[in-house]
Amino acid sequence: MEFTETNFPFLMIIMCISLFRIIQLRISTVKLLSKRITEVKSKYPELTKKHLKYRQNQIVKYQRVHFNSKLRNISQSILSFGTIIGIIGALFILIFTKTIALSCLLLALSGYFVSVLLLSRPSMNESYIFWNNYLERNPDNPLKIVLLPKEQAERLFKNERKIGWYLAIVATVFGIFSFFASNLNL
Repeated sequence: MEFTETNFPFLMIIMCISLFRIIQLRISTVKLLSKRITEVKSKYPELTKKHLKYRQNQIVKYQRVHFNSKLRNISQSILSFGTIIGIIGALFILIFTKTIALSCLLLALSGYFVSVLLLSRPSMNESYIFWNNYLERNPDNPLKIVLLPKEQAERLFKNERKIGWYLAIVATVFGIFSFFASNLNL
């Protein structure tokens, strides 16, 4: 299969549709998360922005220690680091060498890394059970956890999974661009 003018629009359409769906799902996710923040603020009105940020950091730390396995923490760190390096590398290569093929390859790898991060998250049920157990063990609720209703939590989880799949599609398109661009010496 050769890269021709007829392949390019088809790949661009797939990528644009996927990017559009990612944006739609992300907007929906932000709305759900803002509902959670509103519930936290109404339940704990004494929390300032600084306290809310500190609370969120503590929740992430608690989850990292008590919920995630060491292997998951290590793989998340490696994938996050790889994503950052890939994006920075793609930008430097594109700016300084104008090599599209390698830039697309690095962007594809970065997209796959983020996709794997999103798709390898614990299931919604595992997370829900974990935080319900936390609330039972800690009735004083020092982290000030407010759980979304289960149906909203399911929507949030499904949105994140869909974003992961659409991102994998975009990464695949970048990979195809990289392959064809290297054949055309771009």
